[in-house]
Amino acid sequence: MHPIFRRDVLSLIIVQIFGLLTLVLFGTYFGILLTDLTESIKFSALILGLVFASRNIVQIFIRVPLSELSQTIGRKPLIIAGTFCYTLSLGILYLATHWVHVFIATIIVGFGMSMHWPAVFSYIGDIAGEEYGRINGIIFQGQDVGILGGALLASYLLNNNIVELGGLFAVSFSIGLFGVVLSILILPEILDDENRIRVDSKLRAGWQSFVNTFSSLKTLSRRSTLGLIFLLELLITFTEFFFASFFPLLMVFSFEFADGDVAKLILYSTLSTILFKQYFGKIFDKFGFKSPILIGLALCGVIFYAMTYTTNFWMLMILYTIALSAIFICYIASTGATSNTVVPGERGLAMGVLGVYISSGRALSSVALAPVLAVFDRTTGSRADALIELFRFVSYLILTGVLLTALYIRRQSNNKAFKEHNLSDYAILPQHD
Repeated sequence: MHPIFRRDVLSLIIVQIFGLLTLVLFGTYFGILLTDLTESIKFSALILGLVFASRNIVQIFIRVPLSELSQTIGRKPLIIAGTFCYTLSLGILYLATHWVHVFIATIIVGFGMSMHWPAVFSYIGDIAGEEYGRINGIIFQGQDVGILGGALLASYLLNNNIVELGGLFAVSFSIGLFGVVLSILILPEILDDENRIRVDSKLRAGWQSFVNTFSSLKTLSRRSTLGLIFLLELLITFTEFFFASFFPLLMVFSFEFADGDVAKLILYSTLSTILFKQYFGKIFDKFGFKSPILIGLALCGVIFYAMTYTTNFWMLMILYTIALSAIFICYIASTGATSNTVVPGERGLAMGVLGVYISSGRALSSVALAPVLAVFDRTTGSRADALIELFRFVSYLILTGVLLTALYIRRQSNNKAFKEHNLSDYAILPQHD
């Protein structure tokens, strides 16, 4: 039987369809709304950086306790709570009249991501066995329906002038609420009693986990294989968050495409990759995590530079699709390696710690690049030209980071003590890197 017909897999796909529809619409259009609301403000680039960073900064402090909570109360409650946060944020964007409202919505998304994603990846680890890459790919393949639905919805409503951006947020908010109710009804809890942490008080346990956040972070980061995975995750998320945040701005403000064209590009890109997601997952199952991640990141660096010389819609779509596929492979490799390196009882905590690195990389992306964008604003005299220069600058950063990381891995691989330590870490990981 194909895994998609299993209840645990199919129900998670359906839940993820609604989660991704709401999250992708938020991520695609909140930056455009924020830019419009801050257009007349002197320090708009710094405000952009603050708001972009906020959802990730908050996750640094709450990812670990909320992820560890999933080991106590189960995966289902946190997955659904996260989807509700995405939905609520769209309602706030619909009502937004000031950049502070967008800031609040972004903070709520940060809470949602802290609950949702570690629980989802732990859920996949619980049900996948030794086929993490394949099962992950199948679930992501299915949840692409949510991305397609969001892109179709935005493209149809905006390009046909049925609603403006605020109306799109209102419609997607309503769809998200329906998805939350449906998720409560259909998603089974799969965390068994053997791997569930028993506590006298969930509230006290949650507080203790919050207090011990950085102790847990330090302990897991010291494990050689996990430490390397977390280092690579910083590079992945720095790249991914920059791309997700600034590519819509590049299209709309630098290349003068319409708001609806962004959704159309995402739609066509998702359609062109949806059949390959499970095969992308198999790359990790076959080759491990190091080579796919380094090659994928290097490819993104080259593509970001090439994008600045491409104003044709179809060429942009091709480049966008290749970069997005590379980032997807990187994410499967990092989450799969984390899931397989730890025992099931540590999976929730490990995914939470990985989430801290995810949030740190994304926050670093926003905090570091906002002043750079401000400098390019001043030197070029145009936001359109500044965004082009920013993409070229980030391209150099990514390629430099990949080179330095590859040299670090090579040096560690030549260290006999590091190799011996890795024998136990890699006991259940593919031995191809």
